[in-house]
Amino acid sequence: MTATVKRKRGRPSNADRITATAYQPNIRDGASTHRAIRTRIRLLAAERGLTQSDIHAALTVNTYDIMHFAKRHRVSLDWLICGDLKGLLRTVKGCPSRPQQPVHEPADEDGAA
Repeated sequence: MTATVKRKRGRPSNADRITATAYQPNIRDGASTHRAIRTRIRLLAAERGLTQSDIHAALTVNTYDIMHFAKRHRVSLDWLICGDLKGLLRTVKGCPSRPQQPVHEPADEDGAA
């Protein structure tokens, strides 16, 4: 016969909370809060020279508006919504407004360039 543990209805056990937190570490650090998402949108706007009208809809933190903003400006949703730094790296590598670095060719051994 197995023993069952009774708990109040609708309340997760401590084990359930620990498991959920382990899989979702960004919940506790506040990276996915509306304030954090708006901050990332404003930082991106300042970096790329976007106008207030360009970011107005995304600042509502509506899922559709954020997805549209991310697609239009080629921004990783992982970084924009969750604050994932790997997503930021993908965004920076594919940024259309980022100036391309010049490629330097090595000089010949004769001294000619």
